[in-house]
Amino acid sequence: MSIDHAAWGTEILLARMFYWGSASYRANYLDSTKARGWLGIEPLSMEDVTFVGSLVEESIRFTFQAVMQYHFEQVCLPGPNGIFDRLDDLPVWTWGPTLADIVRPREGRASPSELSRYPFSVYVRCTGSIDYGREMPYDYVPIIWDLEAGEAWRFSLPVGDVVFYDPNLTPIDANPSGGFVEIHWPLGIEGTNPPGYGTWDSSSNAWTLVGPSATGGPKGSPGDYPLVPWGAIWLGKVHCDFCFWADLVGRSAWPERRHWVPSKDLDGVLSLYAKVANLGGKPVLAAAEFRNYDEQGRFIDAARTPEVLIGFEETLVVTVGWVPGSPGRYRVVAFAPFDSDGNGIVEAQGAR
Repeated sequence: MSIDHAAWGTEILLARMFYWGSASYRANYLDSTKARGWLGIEPLSMEDVTFVGSLVEESIRFTFQAVMQYHFEQVCLPGPNGIFDRLDDLPVWTWGPTLADIVRPREGRASPSELSRYPFSVYVRCTGSIDYGREMPYDYVPIIWDLEAGEAWRFSLPVGDVVFYDPNLTPIDANPSGGFVEIHWPLGIEGTNPPGYGTWDSSSNAWTLVGPSATGGPKGSPGDYPLVPWGAIWLGKVHCDFCFWADLVGRSAWPERRHWVPSKDLDGVLSLYAKVANLGGKPVLAAAEFRNYDEQGRFIDAARTPEVLIGFEETLVVTVGWVPGSPGRYRVVAFAPFDSDGNGIVEAQGAR
């Protein structure tokens, strides 16, 4: 039997069915312990769904494949000082079990929403948000996912550089106005909830877990709601104790767009500077390169600082002068090229 079905919201019906099973969503949406489905999450916004199986009197066997949106999310963590201050905050990619509801019930309406479990403000907004660092109402529903015998996860993640968004350099109004500052780093594991959950293979960037495996987290019934997903992983910059690696940790104090006024720059030279840090485990040769654009976004030229040797755990400020062709508004993008293999040639590129 083959069924071709296309309808608005079909994936939500499937998500409810996979998680709640024979239990009623409307009767139990505030109590996850009543769920009777086979999947430990409600997979929101599925695309390109393939469901192939066989149904007999005693059982059903099937394979299910889909692109599931809104699962991996980039958030940030406070840096070494323990506070969200956009000075040393850290970007991380994260995944964890959640439910599908993202809209709170409207006042005066009785429509159910799993977000009703969280009437208070706990979730911290992050990179690009005008509410950066503030505790705001939840816009997702964290749950636990305890694997049973015969169940297993395998997350295969990219090897090589991936895009992070710098929480310190990205303007707080970048969402939705744009202007996110990209960083290109290889992935490494920052942690799991609970700690040590699953097995991380750094050679293939794979995270696996074989059941039975209990998270030990709150079960999701009234009075016992988790504040964060249990069975979650955080992925950040790979730790690089034995390599050459440098990257930007700061740049020119003036904003992305600067109005060059001759009376303020009597010699006609603008000083571009950046703070470059050694993020590896050996002294590294590095520089800063500034690519300059006019107000319409057309590339003008590039200015590069002299190369410097940055010691282990050291940070240096490097600078170069730049002479605009005429007064006007300009945009600058900074990069941190460095010597990635210790051969004396600066060829790799760090953050942007």
